[in-house]
Amino acid sequence: MTLDTYSKKTIISTNIPIDTENVTLTWIGHSEEGVLLIADSNGYVYGLFPQFDWQWTPLLDFYEVKKNKHEGHWIIGLTEDKLVYVPLAPGVSSPPVTAQRPPTQVSLRV
Repeated sequence: MTLDTYSKKTIISTNIPIDTENVTLTWIGHSEEGVLLIADSNGYVYGLFPQFDWQWTPLLDFYEVKKNKHEGHWIIGLTEDKLVYVPLAPGVSSPPVTAQRPPTQVSLRV
């Protein structure tokens, strides 16, 4: 491939599912397969898949899988079809540097 291949701007998706007035982007990453992923402040995780015509696809609703509905989460990443995160105590926005809780894995809807 040459640099010319990447020199043209291409819009892949314009339907980002985050309403910026009420919801914020809290995490962005990618899977081992290169799928772009985002998470929002409402607890939803979305993936951008070419096989779904480059539409953002909901993969997880944290509020459906959490035992304590008031706890937060700190996303670490993905391994195959599981999202790895650290549960956070209510009101805490990031895990402490020491004495972290062990990571939790939850299956995605892929």
